[in-house]
Amino acid sequence: CEEIIKIDTKNLLIYKPDLIIKIKNTKDQHSIKNRECRMQNLKDAFMVNDKSLEINNQNVVIIDDVFTTGTTILEIKKVLETAGAKSVRAITVAH
Repeated sequence: CEEIIKIDTKNLLIYKPDLIIKIKNTKDQHSIKNRECRMQNLKDAFMVNDKSLEINNQNVVIIDDVFTTGTTILEIKKVLETAGAKSVRAITVAH
């Protein structure tokens, strides 16, 4: 994430690594092989850290290390949209 911000010469991006926090203890996703179980494992596991942080009507990009089932991204996307994000996109490093 920090490397992507370094190449943002026009300062279009704001790096907020603590915007989303995990509020539920879950098993490691890589230890769960079944897609449905992975989805259930992360259901309602995240929330926006600071309600005062203005994300209403903002375009947000999630950066995640691995995309397997997409569960992490989908759950975080849901939280961001509920908080008022205009659009949510995702970038992953590995598939």
